[in-house]
Amino acid sequence: MYNPETTIPPRDPVSMLHIDSTTIFSERGRLAHGTTRVARGLATAFATHPTPGVAFCRFQRLSQKFLPVDPAEILRMMTELQQTEVRRSPPGRIKQSRVSALYRQVERLVRSKVRDPLLRCFGSMIEPLASSRPFLKKGSILLIPDGINRHDFQALMDLRHRHGVRLVFLHFDLLATLPKGDPRLTDPTTIDLPGTDFVAREADLVLAISQFSAGILLESLASRDLRCPPIEVIPLAGQLEAQGMEPVAGLEPGCFVLTVGDIVARKNHALLIDVWEHLLREGDSPPKLVMAGSVHTEGVDLVKRISESPELEGSVHILPSASDAQLAWLYAKCRFTVFPSLKEGFGLPVAESLSAGKPCIASNATSIPEASQGAAIHLDPHDTNSWVDQIRRLAFDQDALENECRLIKEKYRPVSWRDTQAACMDFINDHLAPKA
Repeated sequence: MYNPETTIPPRDPVSMLHIDSTTIFSERGRLAHGTTRVARGLATAFATHPTPGVAFCRFQRLSQKFLPVDPAEILRMMTELQQTEVRRSPPGRIKQSRVSALYRQVERLVRSKVRDPLLRCFGSMIEPLASSRPFLKKGSILLIPDGINRHDFQALMDLRHRHGVRLVFLHFDLLATLPKGDPRLTDPTTIDLPGTDFVAREADLVLAISQFSAGILLESLASRDLRCPPIEVIPLAGQLEAQGMEPVAGLEPGCFVLTVGDIVARKNHALLIDVWEHLLREGDSPPKLVMAGSVHTEGVDLVKRISESPELEGSVHILPSASDAQLAWLYAKCRFTVFPSLKEGFGLPVAESLSAGKPCIASNATSIPEASQGAAIHLDPHDTNSWVDQIRRLAFDQDALENECRLIKEKYRPVSWRDTQAACMDFINDHLAPKA
């Protein structure tokens, strides 16, 4: 088992391990979010600390094949990805209509039933023209380090069943699943499955990012009498990978509170707006609230609420396109951070805040307390009064703030992507290395 108290260099794998970088390539030049940030962090660790028997690959839809990737190219992309992405304005109300929802359903249907089958057909037609030597050999291992729903299920099934490649998936959180008794759950050939159910059926090993996410997965599979692959929990890094720092104009160091995460309902930004409104009504002058995250459709009304309030408009600053370098500066220069999310597979912004030595007031829901190692202030994400009290305390009591900083040094052990890499390697070897 992986020991989080020590940093262990990865062991050499017995079988060839391939790190999938498909999403990294498709998302190059864009801001990292959630699972993409994890994929980039792990890829950087593997590319920076090469291990015998480990290589990179990516899936090319045109040829329907996995292709080798040079580790140097991975590192080049990591540098490119620090560029700030210019995003469109938040979507308007038309994007929230039933017509918009229907359009998205049709787009997914066309992609899964028309585009992907045509690409697979085209790939099979040109396959005889390509090298007959398979890149991913029988017995090798493919690690998928990001969200499974980004991948071609048929291609992964072919790798496992036709070519003998073993599949390892990182598991983040429980997404949509089929109900017990659905015939697709017992059909070994269908690709018409939600991502979680596909992983359960096809994984040779699952690496969960928290005890909570592993437990929820186990409960879901047991309740539906489904196969349970081996599941291990890896320590997820909380150190932000950034090339230096870039100051954010209009923000004074030490005079703002930071929350990181896309503006969607489950992130619970509405609670923070309620808190700031309360403080302003009571005559307080709270630090500016900086919300670093993209504005999704369901966050438009919240943004509108802020823009229509003269008090809030001057007290809340939205950064929808913060680069990693800007995020590094925000973490380093904020007074403290807040993270009231209702549901997480881990809670990366909590770990990033503590790794930067900054106190965090966070939700006590789902996996979030695991991310803090007990070094954050955890509150009920529905208890606005508690959030008002704690935010007021750290905003105006310097001694309280400094005490929380000391507690971080005492309680929190930063986890690096090198640590996460080592844990992945150990578990892969433990479960998939040939037995003597």
